[in-house]
Amino acid sequence: AEVNVDAVPASVYNLGDKVVVTGSVVESSSMRGYVGIGFVCSAKKVQTTSLYLDLKENQPQAFSQMIVIPQGLDGSCTLQVTLSDLNGVVLESKDAGALVITSALLGDFQEVPSSFQLGDKLVVKGKVYKQDKTGVDGLATIYFKQQGESVFIESTPIVNGEVNYVKDLSLIPAGSYALDIAVADSLGNKNFFADSYTLSINNNIDFDLTLDKKQYD
Repeated sequence: AEVNVDAVPASVYNLGDKVVVTGSVVESSSMRGYVGIGFVCSAKKVQTTSLYLDLKENQPQAFSQMIVIPQGLDGSCTLQVTLSDLNGVVLESKDAGALVITSALLGDFQEVPSSFQLGDKLVVKGKVYKQDKTGVDGLATIYFKQQGESVFIESTPIVNGEVNYVKDLSLIPAGSYALDIAVADSLGNKNFFADSYTLSINNNIDFDLTLDKKQYD
């Protein structure tokens, strides 16, 4: 048997990404069997799908299958395609190329002022996306820290990769804060951006007084 597999279009994938695997199978005699598509990552092997084929003698039969990168895989992997008979005996195996599977999301956040007055609004805007630059839907959790300890935590949705968090600082105690941002989607991808911002909140009120002093005799 001969198994041919086309190269996958990317070298890095996130959990839940979809990959279209295409190729063809040729067998010297007519047979029925299965094409299995899966991943080998270190010592771990995961089969994601199996296709039934009715092969004719020396006639190439093409296949095309969309697979989803499953949770539980991480690091350098090989996409592997196997041909098996109806009894499960592997007749041929073909590595379709190396790739990297990661749960890491990427993110960019806009700068904010380093100093605020009580009553100001803190606006955190950013983008969160997968390795292929596709924006995700999920949740951003923002940790306000003092001296390395979280003093309060808030969350905001990530919609189409957009983060737009607005916080009224009226009720926030004055002081210096560092902000961590944790992001995650529903597919198991995530990241943690430590000390994304450092800012101070002041309760000092500056008065600008003009004295009009008149001298009377």
